[in-house]
Amino acid sequence: MDKEAIRQYKKETYELYKRLHLCTACHQQDAYTLNGRALCFECGEKNNARIKDRYKNNADVRAKEKEYRQQLREKYKENKLCTRCGKPLEFDTTKKSCKRCLAKMRQFAAERRMKKGIMPRVLFDGTERCVICGKQEIVKGYKMCNKHLPIFQKTMLRNRKQINNYFVKANRAFWEAKNATN
Repeated sequence: MDKEAIRQYKKETYELYKRLHLCTACHQQDAYTLNGRALCFECGEKNNARIKDRYKNNADVRAKEKEYRQQLREKYKENKLCTRCGKPLEFDTTKKSCKRCLAKMRQFAAERRMKKGIMPRVLFDGTERCVICGKQEIVKGYKMCNKHLPIFQKTMLRNRKQINNYFVKANRAFWEAKNATN
């Protein structure tokens, strides 16, 4: 048999076992096809371990993977797809990820901050803590510490000078509408 015939045979048997809801590797156990999987739990674990080992021990594989992921992200961005999962974005947005992936990223970031011992920002409101970092040494009359207040003031000054800034436009529209009603 030539290589093309072998490839075709493997593809057909893969599709057959997938249709029969059997593991495409061991052909014995039920694959979790309801979740879109093609491997049973044991084969999936073996496959994950093999991939992790290959990825961890080979710098070339990591470099190729990184380049491939960057190209894939660019392709997804051009086609208005989520850059993390590849699904279409629900609506026209400036964000590059879908709502589900954004929620996952937010939750992961919150868990990571909790592991580091950083208090959630929700708990900063109404307390005498910096709204950025949560430190207790805030500048009197402000809700920020000595480190973050100058950064915030510099950013706000820069934004006021930019006429095309979204926040400046929105703020002006708000106050013009408010003054028109008075």
